[in-house]
Amino acid sequence: MNASMEKDLIALVHEGVIAENGWQALTDALRQAVGAAHANLTFRRTDAPMSDLTSYVSGGPTEDMSRFYFGGFHRTDPLPYYRLMPGRSYGLADIFAPDDKSAQDQLRLLLQPFGEPHLLILRITEPGGANAWLTVIRDTPEFSRTERELIEALGRHLGIALQAYVRLNDTQARLAAYTSAMGRLNVGIVTLTADGRIIDADHVVSRLLIQGEIMGRDPHGRLTLADGTAARALGAALRDFTRDRTGRSRAVRLSEGKRADMLLLPVAERPVTGPFTPVLRAYVHIDHETAGDSLESLMEMFRLTRSEAKLAFALCEGHTLAESAERLGVTLQTARTYSKRIFQKTGTRRQAELVRTLLTSTLSLV
Repeated sequence: MNASMEKDLIALVHEGVIAENGWQALTDALRQAVGAAHANLTFRRTDAPMSDLTSYVSGGPTEDMSRFYFGGFHRTDPLPYYRLMPGRSYGLADIFAPDDKSAQDQLRLLLQPFGEPHLLILRITEPGGANAWLTVIRDTPEFSRTERELIEALGRHLGIALQAYVRLNDTQARLAAYTSAMGRLNVGIVTLTADGRIIDADHVVSRLLIQGEIMGRDPHGRLTLADGTAARALGAALRDFTRDRTGRSRAVRLSEGKRADMLLLPVAERPVTGPFTPVLRAYVHIDHETAGDSLESLMEMFRLTRSEAKLAFALCEGHTLAESAERLGVTLQTARTYSKRIFQKTGTRRQAELVRTLLTSTLSLV
C-alpha cells in the first residue's frame, strides 16, 4: 500500500456521492488494494428490515451469499452492527470473546466460501442518523495495522461523504415532491439570464417550449413569447431585474385564447459558480380541464354524489346555475336542489365561497 493508492481510494469515496454507479468503484479498488476476496459498502435505514439494504459489492460468491443470508441467516446474524463504535475497524477477535464459539461458528457458515476468513468491518454514521458499514474479507493473512488504519481513514472520509449524500438525497426527494405538486397544479418554472437565455426549465415549461404555441426558444436559447404584449413585459422585467434584484414581481397574461399566465420574479440569490447568472425566474401557469380523478376526489372529500360534484365543478368554472344546469342536462329546479346539498356538505353559502373552498383545497393537486 502506497500513499498514491490511498489518495485514489479517498477520491473514490467522495466521487461515490454523485457517481452513477455509487461506490462500486470504491469497493472494487479497495478489494484489490488489500488483496481481499470480498468487499462491500452497505447502507441501511434504521427502521428498515434487514432485507431492505443498498449494497455495493465486489468479489466473492455474492449471489450464493445473498441467497444464504436472506434465506434465514439474517434473522440470527451474530454481528452486532449497531453496537460497533463508528470509525473503528473490527476484526472477528475484536467482536467475539475467545470462548464465544457459538457466534463464531454461526458466522463461519456465512463466510465458509472464503476458506478460513479474516473479516474487517467498520461502521460509518452521520448526524442525521444514517448508517453504513464497510467490510472486507480475505482468507489469509490477517489484516495488518496499516490496513486497519487505511480502512479507518476511509471511514472518516465516508462519514463526510455520507453526510453529503444524505443531504443531497433529502433535497432531491423534496424537489421531486414539489415538482410533482407544481405539475399537478399545471405550474412550471423557467429561469433566465439577463438576455433571456433559458438556464433551466422544468417538464411543464419544456412541454410548452416543444409545443411552441405560446412560447418557444430562439436559435440562441432565449425564451420567446408569442404574445407581443407579454414579450415586451418580459423584456422590461429582465432589464429591471438585472439592475435591481429586489424589484417587484409582475404578472403577465400569455394568451387571450387560453387561460395562461406567468409570474415574473427577480432571482435574489446568485450562485457561487456556474456558466450563467440567473436574473429572472418565471412561474408559468396553464389552465387545464378538470380530470376524472378530481371528480372522484371531490365526491370523496365532501361526500357528494356524482351529479352534485359535476355541478360543483361547473359552478367553479364561473358558470351560472342556469348555465350549469344546461351543461349537465338537468332542469334548473334540479340544479337548485343539487346546489343546496352542495352548500350544506361543503359548509359554504354562496358560489364565491364554494369556488374559494375548492380552489384552496388539495383538490387542486389532483
